[in-house]
Amino acid sequence: MSGENRQKSSPKVELHIHLDGAVRASTVWELAKKRGVEVPGSNPEELAHIISSYERGDLFSFLKAFGIFTPTIVADKDAIRRIAYELCEDKANEGVVYLEMRISPHLLANAETSWYQDKVKDVLSTREVMASIVEGLEVGQRDFNIKVRLIVSTTKQKPEWAAECLQLCKEFSPMTVAMDIGGIENMPLDPAIIKAFQEAERCGIHRTIHAGEDGPTSAGNVKEAIELLKAERIGHGYHVLQDESIYQMVKDLDIHLEVCPTSSVYTGSCDPDYSKHPGVRFTKDKINFSLNTDDPLVFRNTINDEFEIAKKYFGLTDQAAIQVTLNAARSAFLPEQEKLELIQQLRAAYNLTNE
Repeated sequence: MSGENRQKSSPKVELHIHLDGAVRASTVWELAKKRGVEVPGSNPEELAHIISSYERGDLFSFLKAFGIFTPTIVADKDAIRRIAYELCEDKANEGVVYLEMRISPHLLANAETSWYQDKVKDVLSTREVMASIVEGLEVGQRDFNIKVRLIVSTTKQKPEWAAECLQLCKEFSPMTVAMDIGGIENMPLDPAIIKAFQEAERCGIHRTIHAGEDGPTSAGNVKEAIELLKAERIGHGYHVLQDESIYQMVKDLDIHLEVCPTSSVYTGSCDPDYSKHPGVRFTKDKINFSLNTDDPLVFRNTINDEFEIAKKYFGLTDQAAIQVTLNAARSAFLPEQEKLELIQQLRAAYNLTNE
């Protein structure tokens, strides 16, 4: 078997993917027709092309793409249940055996402060959203032999959401394993957000933070995420390299970086020349990082595509690719026994017999 085919068939772990950014274009098309929401294109393939044709190199242009398809799924229990189920199938087909899926319950609920109420008036409670996702995952895990856990995401723009996200983590445990925050990265942290994440640490709820993504000045946000929000992992983190002292902190604390190569280039976070990507340095330094897809509907990527990019441009050898997968497993937000079982499963699949 060739190295490329072996990589595609080998088991993988993915830690950074957003449910609302991972919907099938065909599902968006079908739900739009059913719900009466207008979407562009004359068929699902054209729709997919239009979604992925935003102005690349700009994070906010990328986020506008969500306005095309998200109204088809918000505040619809059946749709939310369905997309959670389908993502299990899609990821299992890519060889993923363990997945941590980010969800934004307030956005999917179409809460009063949602961005989509101009197109869809329906509203769910955040608990109804969570219950629908869990229902979809429970069936999807069984049908496709994949293990999935949830990360509840809040946003800097809505500090009032943070406390409820923490409560949802508690209520829907053990399916929900962590909190995350995204949004406008360079916006100052509201005290309510800091309080929620520090309380999460006290409660034993894991923390991963979007940071170090939005421009060269964002290295300080990685430090802030670690020190104030008690981050155990960093979503993206590319610009940590702009400050060697912060990069050293990440290495010393063994903070896991959730690297999304395609996403980083398409959103303008990194140079479009992958050979200049921070992943080159991360690979050379053998730091604790994983490879992830982020939003595959928008980027039209798979986890295998990300490994191919890393092998072609980052200098990732076959052996190092295995280590990246093991990095993801040991940084997973699972109870220790379940994490050990996952690592053992991977080691057996890769014929690794020595510790």
